[in-house]
Amino acid sequence: MNKFRAEELALPEEILSLAFSGLSKYDLYTCAQVCRRFNRLAVQQVLDETGLWDPTRYCSLMLDEDGPELDSLAFVLVSAHIKSFGNLTLTLTAFTCPRELASRLRRVTQFLQSVITSVDNFRLDVKFQGSLRSPSRNHPGALEDALEALFNTVVARSCVNFEMNDYAGEVIRGFEYEPSGEGPFSTNSILQDELRYIRDSHPPRYSYRSLKYGLTEPAQVQQINVTLGMLRPPFSEWMFSLLANSSVTTLYISIWDDLELDEEEIKFIMHRCATMGTSIDSLLVGIHCPGIFWPVISCLNHFSKTLKSLRIYASPYEWRDGERPDDFSLSLPELTSLELMPVGMRALFSPPVHSISLPKLSEITLMSSEDCEECEYLDAKLSGSDTEREREMDVGGRRLALVSRYKNVYPSSRLQRLARPKDQTETPSGGATRVKDDWS
Repeated sequence: MNKFRAEELALPEEILSLAFSGLSKYDLYTCAQVCRRFNRLAVQQVLDETGLWDPTRYCSLMLDEDGPELDSLAFVLVSAHIKSFGNLTLTLTAFTCPRELASRLRRVTQFLQSVITSVDNFRLDVKFQGSLRSPSRNHPGALEDALEALFNTVVARSCVNFEMNDYAGEVIRGFEYEPSGEGPFSTNSILQDELRYIRDSHPPRYSYRSLKYGLTEPAQVQQINVTLGMLRPPFSEWMFSLLANSSVTTLYISIWDDLELDEEEIKFIMHRCATMGTSIDSLLVGIHCPGIFWPVISCLNHFSKTLKSLRIYASPYEWRDGERPDDFSLSLPELTSLELMPVGMRALFSPPVHSISLPKLSEITLMSSEDCEECEYLDAKLSGSDTEREREMDVGGRRLALVSRYKNVYPSSRLQRLARPKDQTETPSGGATRVKDDWS
């Protein structure tokens, strides 16, 4: 028997792969536990079928309570060869039972703790298709415990880019913002959610407590990408502790209309970000919710000491959402790069412009999906040669150079990443500001 087993193991990989291709997932799962060679071939056989050709570079796993028992997650967890993740994405979908979801998350966390040495980029997407049932009385807080352990483990594995998106607004219900008599912001409530949030009068979907940050060493996270809801309970204490215990330089925030957040809470959240993220020099704000545009833009003043690059993604509808307040002011003395739509250019830089101070601005990128009224407005203010693809315009007394203007980069789907790679363009001589399109 031992001789036969040795001969089987000595077969060429081409023959073994051909034999494995005819096996069921249950048989492959058994083969993966025979030896390291069988493990590698059997695991990769299944992962190839789901598009995970190199899971150490990119691994996307869907956690679904109605999915098959032996899914991609099961084979990743049984792998003896995956020791690190370049990009790890977990998608939570179709869960109605918090206890079942917590069980899946604990399996992932145990694998990360016992096997994985590093996770460079981590992303969690919550796409529940229905409401979570109330948690079992026998397991209160099980889901918070599982998420807390997962997040702390990921950050401890040298994570550089941390991303969380709740597209349904489901997991952040159960807490209500309570305006404070101390004004829109209180230094005593930077990290303590309970000082500014109260539990909903109705039983929450699953939230029993806020997640707690559990690392003692400084985190290596440099970039955070979140939907705004992830900056309120039960995630906010953990997120702002991460900001305070790392040198995050890039923050991406997208604001959807899943939750009806009032103006004061939005200002409170943005102020918390600036207070705890003292190294943030690059900020992207995606606004997809009516009624909050100007309050959000006003909050950018909180980042005045460090902000060098600003990107504002908002549809024309949001840009036109209300008149610019009479008391509006924007002062970003360190800002050198600004990216926005033509309608945003008009909204910000139409007279009077004395309330806007951007003394170091050296680059503006315009984005647009099609010709619009604002494009005509800019055309009317432009002069110069079209053949050189470089024009000049006067904005607030400053001469701006415009290069390769319009390109559609506005996301067509809410599930599309808002962040895109930057491009470097030299600032033209003479002190003019180059307005460019870096997607052409």
